[in-house]
Amino acid sequence: MSTPADLQRYAWADADDQPDGVALLYVCPSPSRPAAGLRVIAELPHPLTFREAQEEATKLDDFAWGSELLQTDQVLDWAIFVEPWGWGTSISEIVAGVSKGGSAISVFWNVNAVMRVVVARDGVVVREFDPLLYDDGGVPIPEETGLPFGEIGPCRGAALLVAERLTGAAVTRNWLLDRRRPTFRIALPPIPVE
Repeated sequence: MSTPADLQRYAWADADDQPDGVALLYVCPSPSRPAAGLRVIAELPHPLTFREAQEEATKLDDFAWGSELLQTDQVLDWAIFVEPWGWGTSISEIVAGVSKGGSAISVFWNVNAVMRVVVARDGVVVREFDPLLYDDGGVPIPEETGLPFGEIGPCRGAALLVAERLTGAAVTRNWLLDRRRPTFRIALPPIPVE
């Protein structure tokens, strides 16, 4: 297992000039559908970077309440779905659904400091917590050990490190922001009522 010193590799995620909203969904084995089980409205004509996808997302007339953009990529054996300013793949039911026959991990944060990590295996959510508030109860998984959850500074990076500990797939700043990926417009699922 990695050490807290590995958290330095993710310091970029907590910097002021980094994405103020993203959902990342790691899935293994890769799902057969291109959008992690979400309904594809259209594929954009060419691959986009993260920032280009953010710009395109702001042009959607129903952005964030009816549709958003989702990018697809692969790191090691893990399909990774990236939602710039998105939230659809952070819903527990979505994460559980794509984990059937394997595993799925979602890391999400937005501009309002709403954050969530969801871990599911074979269709069942086994851990869900807020990296910032970190008072959700439940039993922490070993991959959370030694990380500074509940602290304002490093919680985004700590969430990404949990995902790396679970998957072996490291997400770097350049990989997230500069890589061009196939990009889809997806229909958002209804927000679950709690």
